Amino acid sequence: MPASPDKTITISHADPIEVSERTFDSIVPLDLDVAASRVATYRALADQISEIQGLRATMVDERNSTTGNNDVLEDTDNFNLSTSNSDMLKGIIQIKSLIPGVSFDISEVGEISGSNTVAGDFQTTTLASAGIGVGALESARDALSRAITGNQRDVYTTADLKLDVPNIKNDFTYSISIFDKELDKIIPVPNDNGIPPQPTNISIADVESVQDFVDKFNAQAATSTPMLSDYVQAVNINGNVVIQTLDDNFDVEFSGNLKGAVPFYLNEASGISNSHTAPTAVTSTIDTTGLNFPDTFTYTYSGSTGSNTITLTGVTDINDLATKLQADPNIDTVTTAAPNIAITFVDKTMDITASSLDNSAGDGPNADAGLPLTHTNGTTTSAINTATLTFPTTENFVFYYETADGTKSSVDIPAGTADGTAMAALIQADSNIATATFAAGTITITPTNQDYAFTSTTLISDAPTSLLPLDKNNDYSGRQGAGAEFIELVNTIDQTTTQSSLQLKLDTLGISDSAFGEFSVDSTGLITMKQDGAEFAIGQVSIALFNNTRGLNPSGDNLLAKTNESGEPIYNLNNDKTAKIEGKTLELSTADLSESLVNLMVFQRAFEANAKSITTSDQLLNTLINLKR
Repeated sequence: MPASPDKTITISHADPIEVSERTFDSIVPLDLDVAASRVATYRALADQISEIQGLRATMVDERNSTTGNNDVLEDTDNFNLSTSNSDMLKGIIQIKSLIPGVSFDISEVGEISGSNTVAGDFQTTTLASAGIGVGALESARDALSRAITGNQRDVYTTADLKLDVPNIKNDFTYSISIFDKELDKIIPVPNDNGIPPQPTNISIADVESVQDFVDKFNAQAATSTPMLSDYVQAVNINGNVVIQTLDDNFDVEFSGNLKGAVPFYLNEASGISNSHTAPTAVTSTIDTTGLNFPDTFTYTYSGSTGSNTITLTGVTDINDLATKLQADPNIDTVTTAAPNIAITFVDKTMDITASSLDNSAGDGPNADAGLPLTHTNGTTTSAINTATLTFPTTENFVFYYETADGTKSSVDIPAGTADGTAMAALIQADSNIATATFAAGTITITPTNQDYAFTSTTLISDAPTSLLPLDKNNDYSGRQGAGAEFIELVNTIDQTTTQSSLQLKLDTLGISDSAFGEFSVDSTGLITMKQDGAEFAIGQVSIALFNNTRGLNPSGDNLLAKTNESGEPIYNLNNDKTAKIEGKTLELSTADLSESLVNLMVFQRAFEANAKSITTSDQLLNTLINLKR
């Protein structure tokens, strides 16, 4: 364990928690109350591990491309933070070291129930190794900067994505504009590789749930060009879709473009109840005295509006005349009493029925629905007049329709309504609903009731033809760091040394807008911040060793630079076997008194030697001058 002795962690099983409803996203082979207690126990274990200085533990799920999610730890597994109850029930905990280059060992994992012990499994996914050079370690400044800044996150709730509606599969597209560090410019991802590159989209089809969206998003992101997965990833946090930057580009801003295609409904209706005027009976008598047979006759009679003429050819006698008159569909009865024929004419009832709606899907309000009407009695044609099709007002989904006069309108229908569901609807006529045209004159059917009710109405969900932009949830989106609007309120929030807890504490301190809190540095160089009795590791100062310290080049202000003579800096894990750092201590002098004293003696001897040389030279000059004299 880093900076701490070996430690054994024991967690007692949490008391049963009453679960009033199914909060698990899949069927579990346990009593739900027991399952909830196990989840609470595993979370408590992760919290206990996170209380060890320099460690962070989170609940994760495991999966790989070969075996999928099989609950077995394998070398090819990928682990992702998960707040799903069904994932946390598996008890997979990922432990990370907060201090670069610091390793820790797990000796044993087990679960004890009475006299029964079940051994757990563990594996090491990344070995800690010492780097070479300062760049191999995170500096305290970088660690603190990341803690304050955090990753950018765009958050979409189930309501934002319309994923809270049962029996509905939605389609989405997504792309981003992001700053590429290598290209040093903003580019669209994915794009067409053109000059300049134009944005393209990944498609996420037939989405049923948040987890389904996350899985399909990440799968499509890994196959796009450029790969969207090199910049962002989607995760499921507390049942929300969170699209966030990767850890290696946490400081980069991006602008996401998510569009959704929500299916709309078309309507199919058959049969309407109709009203009409009562039939009118008109009786007339024909006196056949003086008629010559055989002959051709015409008979004209009046109806409720206008008149009609019947032409009768080849009439041989009075009985033949009666037979041919009776054949007319608008004459009810014909009786003979020579020399007269009594004819009773009745306006026939026009039975109006509606065939299914003629649906043609369009974009939004351009979808139309025509209502053909036919009649079973009478002759010639019928046509619908101005009418409006209305539905009860509900919410969430819009049904588009078009009236016969070309007016386009829309109403709401219940969210999640299944295909084939019958609905009440009315045709409200503001004028005559139907017109029947006869050969001579027009009979207008005027309804006594202006409302025509469908007796059979069927909803048919149609493929979406348009994509609408979806806004992220501004209440939760933003930076993951201390100054962010979105704080990750998941199972890691009560883990005192996790980054999420650090963010929450930093936020309460107002560290992003004011002076820093109380910091301390231990003898290994570990920098911690303390508040309310809890310490948070935020970085470590590295200490370097050199093979030849005398070869270092003084560059002023107590700074030394490496040279070829000094050699490369050497770092040890956790600054082991190096100099110690004293926190809250003011450095007075870095001079080596013994070495300085030796140097002083050397300098003194050198000064004395130089002084004697000058004296000797002076004596020689005096001797030469005297000889010359």
